[in-house]
Amino acid sequence: MTNNISTLPRITESSTIVIPNSNESILQIWLDSYKLADIFINDLGYIRKKENEFAYTKLLKSMLYKTNGNFVMQILGHCAEAVTVRRCNENPEINRRWLDIANKWVMYDITIPYETMAIGTGLDYTKNNYRYYYNPNDTQRDIIWINKETKIPFVSGYPYGDYIGLQIKTSRDGKNNIEKALITKKYYVPIVYFDIFNDYQKIKNDIKINGYDGNLDNDFISAKEIDFDAYYEVRHYYEIINALYYQKIPVEKFISIAMQMHNLGSATIKAITSIIPETSNSIITSKI
Repeated sequence: MTNNISTLPRITESSTIVIPNSNESILQIWLDSYKLADIFINDLGYIRKKENEFAYTKLLKSMLYKTNGNFVMQILGHCAEAVTVRRCNENPEINRRWLDIANKWVMYDITIPYETMAIGTGLDYTKNNYRYYYNPNDTQRDIIWINKETKIPFVSGYPYGDYIGLQIKTSRDGKNNIEKALITKKYYVPIVYFDIFNDYQKIKNDIKINGYDGNLDNDFISAKEIDFDAYYEVRHYYEIINALYYQKIPVEKFISIAMQMHNLGSATIKAITSIIPETSNSIITSKI
């Protein structure tokens, strides 16, 4: 997979959404819509199944139809959290990488990453399955880790023996939102940044120039550098969510595609995935 990703155009109300004509691109649209809908259903609770039909909740409807475009990034941030958790729990190597980063002030070695389980503190899935660790109001940690067997969380020795974790960030305005949070030491866990607009290095350079009291390499992490596949997936979701927000893709159509993919079954979806190159063209483009 190539890591060359051009800066994404922002889809605006006046933009034209172009659906590629190639079968390969159409399959990619369907697959990504299904995967995003799966996150909306199982991780975030934005879509509910009722009487064998899917319908979006009042929460998703209110978020999509707000006039403030920041809701796009809010939804995307929740998706980035869900994707990172899933990747950790599916891939021991990815899990080990993120644990090493989160494990900044740990009191003991976590040497067996496959015995750990990542938990998203704000995910609907956590609410339904690990209610004790569900805390959408946690201002510090979007992701924590627990022991698979004992369900006991891993803790650090600093500052208060609290859970080790990560703060996941997506932003349209990284300079004001991310840079300020780092300079003011708003978080005592590492910030993982999905820089959809490729501004991670610029933010890091600006902070270094202005001076930083701490270890920036430990405190500010590029999701793209640690798990490019997760970044690439979230990047695609940005385009779909933006198109949903500006009603270039009707929510009902999005749910319809997800239902059709759901009915095909996992075996067919895996077959579709195998014939789509990971570097296939962007699923949605815009003419500004």
